[in-house]
Amino acid sequence: MSLATITDYNIINDELVILKQNSSRWYAQIKTAPELGFKNNRVRFSTKCKIGVPSDEESFNNAIAFAKTEISRNNVLREEGHPLYRLKPTVKQVALKVLKEYEKSETDKSRYISIIKNQIIPLLGNLYMKNFDLNELFEFFENRTGGKSKTQITMVKRAINDIYVYAIRKKMIVQADRPLWTDIKVKTDKFKTRLTFRKTDIEIIDENIDDFINASTSKTCKINRILFKFYISFIKETGTRPGTETTGIKWKHLFESAYENEKRATVFLEKGKMGEQNKTRDIHIDQATFKLLTQLYFKKVPNIETQRFLLKYSSNGFPISKFMEFKKINADKYVFARGCGKIPDFCDTWKQFREFIKTDLTNKTFTLYSFRHHFITKNLYQKTDVNRLAEHVGNSEAMIRKYYAGCISAAASECVVKDLTQENVSITSLINS
Repeated sequence: MSLATITDYNIINDELVILKQNSSRWYAQIKTAPELGFKNNRVRFSTKCKIGVPSDEESFNNAIAFAKTEISRNNVLREEGHPLYRLKPTVKQVALKVLKEYEKSETDKSRYISIIKNQIIPLLGNLYMKNFDLNELFEFFENRTGGKSKTQITMVKRAINDIYVYAIRKKMIVQADRPLWTDIKVKTDKFKTRLTFRKTDIEIIDENIDDFINASTSKTCKINRILFKFYISFIKETGTRPGTETTGIKWKHLFESAYENEKRATVFLEKGKMGEQNKTRDIHIDQATFKLLTQLYFKKVPNIETQRFLLKYSSNGFPISKFMEFKKINADKYVFARGCGKIPDFCDTWKQFREFIKTDLTNKTFTLYSFRHHFITKNLYQKTDVNRLAEHVGNSEAMIRKYYAGCISAAASECVVKDLTQENVSITSLINS
């Protein structure tokens, strides 16, 4: 290349550009493999060749030679299975690639996506993968936000593992660069008794929910709050997990099934915690819950269609099968989504509701999960078989017995306690005893 053709941006070939930046030295821009995650699949670096020394043309040619040597060195390292010398992706670059793989996954990865976006990238994103070592992991677990239960810590470790594995697969690091989890001791929270609503809490919620909806400051806010009312009622009546297990339900997941020669309305659950483990389950719902879902559906479809449908079956009510046919047109829409398809942030709505009622429930740390715990506790007090209950809510029997030991023992005591009434208690005998 002659001196007359040297410009600020010089394309040498498909892989290499030599350019001027705000520097006294020539810079090289080289093409990178897409899996490395560099912006526009390009990376820039200084060639260390000073512009015009000893001459423009000679310094320019030296810059080309330097860059080509770097390209050759990286090609050799890649072929031999070693990490690249010049191309050093950050944790964020690799994490973004892992997120794309999560999005293509057939299993629900929403919680892992949240961990990478809200915990790993903010704290570790600017770190080079090559430098993502044991000390960085220690500091990460000391400074991270988020829950510290055994399950939550396990999920964080899994997300980090996926980042390491991707980097190893793409030859950004070698296996020896990956720290051993056995060297890291992460403190987890001791298990706590599950907090569940008492009767007075449910009464406070029921008494205030409609006023909460009517106090909405916008149309979208009102729609969110109406959906919230159906959402918490559904969890309370079925024991499903708040979050993607419930919000991931589409109308096609509500179907008719047969049980002991009777028709049942059944919900197919494929998202959430169990979905991440490739586990799904069907749960039958009672008439009250089926009615709840049909009411929600009628709110989502044009009034004229609803009126025609209800008028047709106004005398004896509509059969389950007829409703299943009626909802087919919206089969792929989410049950708890707005008309635009967006699912509200129900955790935020719950916070708004707590602020609205200005009345302390029996515990300040109640969450949306407390509706699920209410369902489990209620069934234990009703002496529902623990194993069957565990299957229904998607837990192990051991977990139910561990976290709900108090109400299990209380329910069991009903088998041995004798009736205690005012009529059969002798005050005298108590005083003399």
